[in-house]
Amino acid sequence: MNAAAGRYALSLIDIMNYHGEKSFKLLFFFTIIFLAVISYATVSNSFFLSDDFPLIGRTLTGEFHWYRAVPGAVFFRPLVILSFTLESALWGVRPMGYHLTSIVLHGINSYLVFALATKLIQKTSPSVVATTNSVPVAAGLIFLLQPSHTEAVSWIAGRGDVMSTFFCLSALLGYVTFRLKNYAVCLVVTLPLLLMALFAKETALCLPGIILTFEAFSASGSYKVDKVKRLIIVGLLSAFIIFVYFLIRHLQLGAFIAGYGADVHLNFRLSLIYDEFPTYIFRAVLPPLPEWILFFPVKALKLGVLMIFSLCAAILAAPLIYKNMPRLPSRLGQSGTLLLMLLVSFICSLIPVITMDISLVDTQNERFLYLPTAFISIFLARISFDLIRPKRIWAVTIIGLLIFYSVSLYDSNRNWREAGQLSRSILEDISTSSGGENLIVVNAPDNLRGAYVYRNGLYWALKEFQHSRHVDQVWIVDRQDLRTLYDEVQVIKDSNIVLVLILEGKIRVYQQSVTPNCIDVLERSEKTLKIQVNSCPSGTEILFLNRGRLVKIEGLQ
Repeated sequence: MNAAAGRYALSLIDIMNYHGEKSFKLLFFFTIIFLAVISYATVSNSFFLSDDFPLIGRTLTGEFHWYRAVPGAVFFRPLVILSFTLESALWGVRPMGYHLTSIVLHGINSYLVFALATKLIQKTSPSVVATTNSVPVAAGLIFLLQPSHTEAVSWIAGRGDVMSTFFCLSALLGYVTFRLKNYAVCLVVTLPLLLMALFAKETALCLPGIILTFEAFSASGSYKVDKVKRLIIVGLLSAFIIFVYFLIRHLQLGAFIAGYGADVHLNFRLSLIYDEFPTYIFRAVLPPLPEWILFFPVKALKLGVLMIFSLCAAILAAPLIYKNMPRLPSRLGQSGTLLLMLLVSFICSLIPVITMDISLVDTQNERFLYLPTAFISIFLARISFDLIRPKRIWAVTIIGLLIFYSVSLYDSNRNWREAGQLSRSILEDISTSSGGENLIVVNAPDNLRGAYVYRNGLYWALKEFQHSRHVDQVWIVDRQDLRTLYDEVQVIKDSNIVLVLILEGKIRVYQQSVTPNCIDVLERSEKTLKIQVNSCPSGTEILFLNRGRLVKIEGLQ
């Protein structure tokens, strides 16, 4: 069995090494698009979730804006809004078309990772051009199947990360091509692509730093004076593009920062970076940890997880390093510049997002890793190629990693599909129930194991995604984190006092919503919500979520 796998892997490597042919690149392009569709087939028709509703709902009503507004945040992402506007005219409230756009774009990004890896190896290691297809193909497939991409790809509202990364990788590819072949047109194209990436998502502000990193780590032999001149020129041109972006942004939003506010986006405290950086590194390589890890202090765990992960990697790599020790210096010497450049680029790509919390145990906020994992994918493919010999063993190792990623990706996508099922069923519960024009939800579902459900968007879901019931106002008292589709809640009613006991999952205490005047919150904790219902306006319906269904609390006005 192992011998057969080795021969198969060796044949794959031989195909990979058939480089420089346009037919191979074209074949790989269509193959990776096909694999993207297959890999994300689980969520290809999954229902809308959370921010999807206001984003697409506004375009359906003709409320076109060049910015994205969700409760508590305003973002300037005109290209994303434009894409939703065009798609809403085609698909309306049918989710499959929106998903296919994101999935195909993810496949294209995976191909761009392959193309960028090819150019970088040609640039930094010209003596090992014969291996350029082996490592780039592995890098593209690693990026394609990376399980930390589900929030960006499977969630329609994550389109900004996928679209911005497309323009970032295109810009980097154009710049590296310019440095390889001195085609001025490639440099001319790179700058507009930077602006397009910023118009898709502001995290592309890291792109000039990555371009400068590529320039600083260019092939040895260049005159230092010429290199400094190029750094200055590239820096000034990038600064001009960023100035234009912020000028347009300020004209549209009336602010330079906006988003979640300067307190969040500019909160570069060392203690925060110390807490978040290990998690970002871990999640850039591996899927979420099992939920039982929550029993440990998470903050103290983050650095420990990274240390354990690094120790395990060192133990696994030690025999390979020992076996290849005589030839290792020459191998790493050839690719050392590339590896260091990729690590610095990874760090640069984290700067705009490092202040945002990312979860160790679920998919929340993992979309911030979408661009950084492009560099990690190339890094993993290249360093494993240097460490593992013979090449059929390396191929088997890569195939094993891809199988592991595929299983993790399927499991994560299945979770997003279940979240979509819950979102649809809740909308159907509300639209088919008899009730007034005002709606109060005591414990709306925030997320299902990290996949957002109705953290935002319930009002827009009722306004534009169903036409069975008219609802004027929607209030949410609190939101609940769900561990399963059927988390159980117990409601105890005493006159106008309602006690909600969360038997599974928990209340998101730190994210409170504006409640109507007729509701007073008497007690709130992760497992308990106690409210007092006063004289609510006629036609008000009070609901609570229990076992995946919205149930009306009877006998209250």
